[in-house]
Amino acid sequence: MYNQLFYDELIKRYIYLYENKELILSMCIRKINIDEKLKEEIKNYEKYNENLELPSKDLFEAIIVSLENQLGIEKYYLCSDVSNDIVKAYEDFLFTDGSIDETDLYKHVEALKKNSVYMENINDMIDSLNERRSYNHWLRSVPAFTVWKILGYVRRANLDNAIVLEALDRYYNIDRTVMSGVDSECGYELYGDECMDDDKLSKYPNMTFVSGVPGSYILFSYEPNEYEIEDDYIHFRYDDEEYNFSGEAKTLFMEALSKLPNLDYDSKINLYNYLNFENKLIL
Repeated sequence: MYNQLFYDELIKRYIYLYENKELILSMCIRKINIDEKLKEEIKNYEKYNENLELPSKDLFEAIIVSLENQLGIEKYYLCSDVSNDIVKAYEDFLFTDGSIDETDLYKHVEALKKNSVYMENINDMIDSLNERRSYNHWLRSVPAFTVWKILGYVRRANLDNAIVLEALDRYYNIDRTVMSGVDSECGYELYGDECMDDDKLSKYPNMTFVSGVPGSYILFSYEPNEYEIEDDYIHFRYDDEEYNFSGEAKTLFMEALSKLPNLDYDSKINLYNYLNFENKLIL
């Protein structure tokens, strides 16, 4: 019964994140002026030109040409580099011991909903951001606004705290099911037989564009993008991997989540059907 209270709270918070993900992530949207970006790239090119070798020199020149073709344009990005206050607001909402109604994030989002001018502007910004991504063949199949991205800000800020990461996994595990419609044993990292299950993996967004280490910067085919980071939707963990880091629970709720098993299959599927009522899977 005691554990069920934690699970109920976990589901309640996840639903709020899911239903308000655009407004929550709008805190991380930044407008980039292409003219200023061009000046910066030309300055870097002139600084490093003598030491550049192919293909780096060609890439630099291609970036400059691309920017020159976009002068006067302002573009919106879901930036990975955000203030600590935003990350803290996300973390507090996920793990506070108190009511979520009292968190800064909840109060902020509910206030935004009542601001008609902001809502109109943010919808235009979101449309512009989605349109920009749609022109890139690597990103067009990867949704820009997800609970996964909200969790990512908190995860990247706590990579040295095992308890935070383990507590986050309760949210990640739910999000895998809501995203794909199939059950998963784990959260952020896939392991065991799931690594070999092509049917399950095919239901997650296509992340083949990510090159190098997980969390590496996205490289556009025609446009530089150093502002956004796409956390892997498919990140493998093998059974023989060891993680030798520790950490402290920041709240009692965080500690409880870190020790709980993942939500049961039926509850996750019910949640999937509730949030995807227009496109239910028959399981």
